[in-house]
Amino acid sequence: VLKVQRAKRFDYSPKISLLVPVYNPDLTFLLQLIKSVQAQSYENWEMCLAIGSNDNISLVGFIRSYAGGEKRLKYKVLEKSEGVAANTNEALAMATGDVVAFAAQDDLLSHEAFYRIVSTFNKYPEADMVYTDEDKVTTDGRVFYEPHFKTVYNPDLLRATNYIGHLLAMKMTLVKKIGRLDPQMEGAQDYDYVLRASEKAAKIVHIPRVLYHQRMHPGEVAWGSKNMADEARAGCRALAAHLKRCKIKAEIDDDYMENGYYTLR
Repeated sequence: VLKVQRAKRFDYSPKISLLVPVYNPDLTFLLQLIKSVQAQSYENWEMCLAIGSNDNISLVGFIRSYAGGEKRLKYKVLEKSEGVAANTNEALAMATGDVVAFAAQDDLLSHEAFYRIVSTFNKYPEADMVYTDEDKVTTDGRVFYEPHFKTVYNPDLLRATNYIGHLLAMKMTLVKKIGRLDPQMEGAQDYDYVLRASEKAAKIVHIPRVLYHQRMHPGEVAWGSKNMADEARAGCRALAAHLKRCKIKAEIDDDYMENGYYTLR
């Protein structure tokens, strides 16, 4: 299948810029992510790494060495880490592609992810934002489980939870309309960005395939922790800003989030 996909020639063949903010990663996980991108059946891509841990000598050395043999791998060593949103903005500043996609430093992409994204943009030329299904993968990368089969674009559901998640891709024309990620929304910067994008997008299309794998490991934060509570509050701010921009009269329940969902009244 991948061989057939590599031979495919599309009328619209955009370069995909994959943005990855990097901060003290497990090098094995990061390498596996890079290799999952290198294995893509669609080969017109670049990977933009914003490295927020300049004092990590082994990490910086690894990236410099690896980039020497992979010209599609671009990186910038930041003076200091300013958070996920700001670091992702640094990766975005490096992007020269026609399509922008987002990934976390320890996750994995299906080898046909970029092919399916480009195929969808060709099928729906008016679309400027697409998203895929996803699942989870064990720490060792061997067992895939808990697939998240998403709906077609549903703005009401999006206003209750960021069901879109990964893998998300947007045309650069849309990215330029909505601008950079907002560091003030740290913890829910992805939710804020998706909401802002949904307000400007001409057409949003769901790709019903599991093309992204979220790695679960001890570093993952459990729901109910202080970090998750902070993220819920940030998400509440992002949602409130979205409702205000859209002139939707609604109130968000004071509990902020219940089982991963906001309640609007």
